[in-house]
Amino acid sequence: MDIFYIPFGYVMKGCLWVGQNYYWVAIILFSLIMELVLLPLSIKQQKSSVKQATLRPKEIAIKRKYKNRTDKESQQQMNMEIQEMYQKNGYNMFGGCLPLLIQLPIIMILYNIVRSPLQYTLFLNDEDMTAMYKNSVQLCETVNENLYAELDELLEIKDPTDEQKEKIETIKVYAAQFEDYQKKMCDKYFTDEETGKTEYYFEGDEDIPDDADKSMKMEYYVIAVTKHFDLYVREPLEENGLCTELLSSSTEDILKTAFDNENNPEYYEAIQKLPDYSFLGLSLLDTPSFFKNISWLIVIPILVFLTSFLSAWLSRKLQPQNLDADGNPVKMPGGKMMEWGMPLLSMYFACSFQAALGVYWVWRSIFSMGKQLLLAKLYPIPTYTEEEIKAAIKEVTKAKKKKKIVIEVDEDDHSYDKLKVSDSDDDAEAPATGTRKIKMLTVDDSELPEKRSTGLDSKPETENKE
Repeated sequence: MDIFYIPFGYVMKGCLWVGQNYYWVAIILFSLIMELVLLPLSIKQQKSSVKQATLRPKEIAIKRKYKNRTDKESQQQMNMEIQEMYQKNGYNMFGGCLPLLIQLPIIMILYNIVRSPLQYTLFLNDEDMTAMYKNSVQLCETVNENLYAELDELLEIKDPTDEQKEKIETIKVYAAQFEDYQKKMCDKYFTDEETGKTEYYFEGDEDIPDDADKSMKMEYYVIAVTKHFDLYVREPLEENGLCTELLSSSTEDILKTAFDNENNPEYYEAIQKLPDYSFLGLSLLDTPSFFKNISWLIVIPILVFLTSFLSAWLSRKLQPQNLDADGNPVKMPGGKMMEWGMPLLSMYFACSFQAALGVYWVWRSIFSMGKQLLLAKLYPIPTYTEEEIKAAIKEVTKAKKKKKIVIEVDEDDHSYDKLKVSDSDDDAEAPATGTRKIKMLTVDDSELPEKRSTGLDSKPETENKE
């Protein structure tokens, strides 16, 4: 999938450059660019809707023709005539689906770019990326060593105070948090049951235990402990009076010590180039939640729901709807599910992924609504009157289908050799030879009785002569 990810990665990198490396600004620019890229397809979709609206009177006329015929054959015939009418007038009812189908791959591509900023915005090679992972794991290990040193000192106290007990529990919470970071930054990890110590491994390392657990290896945890070291490490530890010796050094010195050496002096510079996911004191790398670690980030899923709902509502208002024979909108099965279910599903996904993806969905919906209003102004959907529907009904009923009659005769019967069959009312067309001419009267399907005789329940011939 790199053939798709890399070009979009360069687009995102350009957006980060314009946005001064702030990811929330880059997402706004990226959303706008994506809407502009899809604009030609949206214009085509709008023109298709306009074409569909101009054909509505004929569609309603065909539906009225079959209004009281609900059997399967008649409904199939009605749909066939509508399709033939569409084709005759150059309208493809599936022509407007392409922009909708392209949206999902773009969201999937963006999710992978958000999840892999080292790969698709810094474009580090595999060796440098592995080094960034290893050094980030080691940085968390350094923090944990300081935490466990303080924990051992507190555990040696025979009669700890309530404050000391609370500090012990706080250390355990943060130690578990940094261990979780490590597990999500390596390829595999193994925890010794006897000592409780966890070792972290990367692909290519020697002596990886066969029963080691596979990890997730997410790049944004590298950003969390490097680019956002102050937010994720320094600030929470200093608030609880932990790791005072380690944090007596500046963040720059700590990161340079962890990442710079004689072989890779450029890694600290790479950290500075990483996207900044901070927004109003929060990080868009965090996952919004309504139940745990509640923060202002829960506003993002709510906005995802509202903008998705409004965008779908506006689309229904501006696009032509499916109508019945009387010209009333047809309620599609599961309409309420689509109306409320899709925005709710979007909100659920916004609570399942990093907040950065939810921000993209919000801005995409906002730009999408603006685009719909603009196209509705440039290419308005035409309206029609009852008189136009009546004119369409006359046009449809004029197109009568010819009925084919087969007459079977004996081989030696030549009485029908010169028989001429015509549906014309012009007697002047009869040949001068005096050949007998039979005029056929045809009938349109709409003039047939609602229930045709099948032959099984036909009345006696004396009752059917007329």
